[in-house]
Amino acid sequence: MNPRVSAPLAEARRQDLAAKAQRHHHIRSKADGQAPLWGALTVRVANACDRAAIQRIAELEQSAAPVGPLLIGEILQRPVAAVSLADGSVIADPFAATSELVELMGVRARQLRGSRTPARGAEGWRLLGWRVSR
Repeated sequence: MNPRVSAPLAEARRQDLAAKAQRHHHIRSKADGQAPLWGALTVRVANACDRAAIQRIAELEQSAAPVGPLLIGEILQRPVAAVSLADGSVIADPFAATSELVELMGVRARQLRGSRTPARGAEGWRLLGWRVSR
């Protein structure tokens, strides 16, 4: 995609997600001295130290832990979601607000997989052939 087109689109999407989170009280106000929640999101490649956290999330969701190389998503340094780069399966903590984080993880997974498919939401996951467990 042309950088002149994708950068404004990415910024517009970021602003849209920030406004949506603000409406749903997912972002703490700076007035209370807390950092905004989106400032504490981390998406990274999982390692062997993350096995217990991934298993905990799978148990909370009552599903099997994903296999293969994984991306792990953290909110405030707490693992709350995982995406398999091998088969696209997703697990997320049902007691945490993870929908936007999982969408961000999908973007990163597509980058790592080299996909140029402009997919969004559940339809986008299906276009990529990813299975989303909920």
